Amino acid sequence: NEVDKALPYYLQASEEVKSTEDYRLAYLIYSHIGMIYAYRKLHDYAVSYCKKANEYALSAKDPYYIVESYNCLARAYFGENKNKNAIECYDKAIYIGKENNERKVLTTAIHEKIAVHIYEKEYKKALETANMLDRSHLSKGSYLTLGHLYYKLNQTDSAYFYLTKAIHSDNIYTKKSAYQILFYITKKANDYKQNAEYSMNLWKINDSINKIDRNK
Repeated sequence: NEVDKALPYYLQASEEVKSTEDYRLAYLIYSHIGMIYAYRKLHDYAVSYCKKANEYALSAKDPYYIVESYNCLARAYFGENKNKNAIECYDKAIYIGKENNERKVLTTAIHEKIAVHIYEKEYKKALETANMLDRSHLSKGSYLTLGHLYYKLNQTDSAYFYLTKAIHSDNIYTKKSAYQILFYITKKANDYKQNAEYSMNLWKINDSINKIDRNK
């Protein structure tokens, strides 16, 4: 609901910023609109606004925003199921991020590219991409992605290592996904005690998510 309320203001701002040369501000406005449309699953609109955001980021010549804009556009393409286009955008983001030492948005690009490769069942490419990550500066979301990858590769010990870190995320959906995979791992291993614990935690998280959804 808050997102829907914000959209008209962003759209008005997108018209007003056209008469200025404040490319950074224009990038921020258009990228926000693109992500709102992506959230609402209006993927054509999301791609259109993220493309424009990318143009403004390039005009601003700001490496951070350029990398972030390619990440934004990649997400929009992924929502549209144009995963080849998404990968191309992530590759551009990774290249520019490395060249300009933009570690935060670079890590995001690598992390999200891994997720697309997993979705496409391209596990070898996902692992090659994962090797680009600085393992000393990982987010809880990255722990989930790596755990998911190693689970798909049947490397259970590595999967368990990363997933047990991902369950400490503040993001309830990251926690849910991590507990779900840990549930599968312990079930397959006939670890009944640990499996029951993960099952209970998963039930509690699903209950919380259902309450959130009902209050939307």
